[in-house]
Amino acid sequence: MQIRNMKILSVFLCVCFLAVSGVSVSNAQQVTAKLGYLDLSEIHDKWEKYNTVSQELKTYVVAKRQNLLQTNKELMDEMESLKLKQDLLPPETVKQRRDQLNTGFQQLRKQELSDAKEVEDTSRKMLAPLEQELKEIVEAIAKEGKYAFIFNRRNIFFADEKYNITGEVVKRLNKK
Repeated sequence: MQIRNMKILSVFLCVCFLAVSGVSVSNAQQVTAKLGYLDLSEIHDKWEKYNTVSQELKTYVVAKRQNLLQTNKELMDEMESLKLKQDLLPPETVKQRRDQLNTGFQQLRKQELSDAKEVEDTSRKMLAPLEQELKEIVEAIAKEGKYAFIFNRRNIFFADEKYNITGEVVKRLNKK
């Protein structure tokens, strides 16, 4: 009950302060800001340079992946061969070859992690200049059009199409 009374008192004091200070909510200036949004998925689909870099990255990843798959297949084939021959080989030889194969699988896992990091680093290096180029163009459009804010469409539930600047961004990106 005391908290409720304190809230009522606080609201009353704020209203009194506003009344005494001469501030009127109805006299507040209305501020307008020009807004825009862009669709990054559409930009990625239509930006020629991005598509070229994206294809180069895919080719690079596929090559890395194929090397890993080939090594894995060779190790699996050797493991299967060892299983078929293990009764014919001395136990010491079987143990030695299993240890070698296990070492091979461990090295393969390390290579997978190394390749994943390398792919991530390469991807960042290749995409960073494109991100910078996109940022510069969006900033130029914002300045020219006197936009206060430009949002990514992915973060907006609804936006009127008249605020979409994606087409202009794509046009400028493909001119470069």
